[in-house]
Amino acid sequence: GKMPDKPTGKFVKRIYTKVIEKKTMAKAEDTAKAMLSQGYTAKEISSGFAENGFSEKQVAKILKTADVSVQDAYSAMQGAWQETDSKTITTALISAGYDKVQVSETCVAEFKEQDKTAKEKVKELVGEMLAKPTGKFGKITYKAEEKKTMAKANDAAKAMLSQGYTAEQISSAFVDNGFSQEQVDKILKVANIPV
Repeated sequence: GKMPDKPTGKFVKRIYTKVIEKKTMAKAEDTAKAMLSQGYTAKEISSGFAENGFSEKQVAKILKTADVSVQDAYSAMQGAWQETDSKTITTALISAGYDKVQVSETCVAEFKEQDKTAKEKVKELVGEMLAKPTGKFGKITYKAEEKKTMAKANDAAKAMLSQGYTAEQISSAFVDNGFSQEQVDKILKVANIPV
């Protein structure tokens, strides 16, 4: 029959949206199954849905319903959204019903396999530590920049630890990017990484 007119009122709108979302998800799940049987890869399917405005959680659910393995789903979702990090993908897969332990193991394995060595990871997340300044004005600017870089470094160290990098890998990666041992010790301390 005719599609009902768009509802008015907040509550009705919410229910309407839920129904539409449910129908859309059911269609999407069927589409994904059909595409897999036609030889499309999980990666192509993830990218297709992502480009059409589906969220990470929705795509994870679609892949789970289509019986895509944890490993394939994780790899497929990487890079499907521009700004999505591993943590978002991991959370989405767990909420879709994938096994938590398997998801975590996949995340760590993927990271170790990735070409990005710890050194490149630090460079990507933080950048290199600035060279020590000369002159009075340079020192003031350096202090401000150093503070910013160290704050970024602390977050990066925590993230890398949760992604399966060891304290040694993290420590040497920062040294390779121009951080002093003193700075590295501070970073590890803030991130609660035993040295």
